[in-house]
Amino acid sequence: MTPPLDWGAVTSYTKGIWAVAGPLLGVLIGAYTANRNQRKQWISDNKKEEYRELLSAISKSLATVILARGNAIPKGFESEKAIAVGWSNVTETIYSRIFIAEEMDRLSVLTRWIEALKILMEQGPDAAFVSTIDKIMSDVRDSARKDMMNRRRSAQNIPSSPPSKPVPDHDPA
Repeated sequence: MTPPLDWGAVTSYTKGIWAVAGPLLGVLIGAYTANRNQRKQWISDNKKEEYRELLSAISKSLATVILARGNAIPKGFESEKAIAVGWSNVTETIYSRIFIAEEMDRLSVLTRWIEALKILMEQGPDAAFVSTIDKIMSDVRDSARKDMMNRRRSAQNIPSSPPSKPVPDHDPA
């Protein structure tokens, strides 16, 4: 027959193990949580920077086109070179996005950029060209805002969509 279990010894032994393992487990969970939050913030910061770089490249290129095709820069090789460099910078910026690449693909930014270039070559910097560029920039800004709002909601544990049924403010009884 086996001797009865000494619950006092088991309790003492368990307390001793927990005294060592508990703080260690707490440190590990805390480190994991901090690391996860730092990674989310790092990704968020990089996305914001990529959106900002893309919008800046597009707006600089648009300004160059308007100046070069208007009367501000004498027409000729230098003005066409400035336009080509601007367009090249935007194309490179679109291709080099890492964190927002999926969103740029979804918005068809590169395809729309090429369409804008075709309008510029065929019609010059007219209203259709400026409108096309403006729409691209507007969509990119909207995407950036949406992304920032989603990140803010997830940081505050707020659902990204409202509840399916409205919650009454007071009891109707």
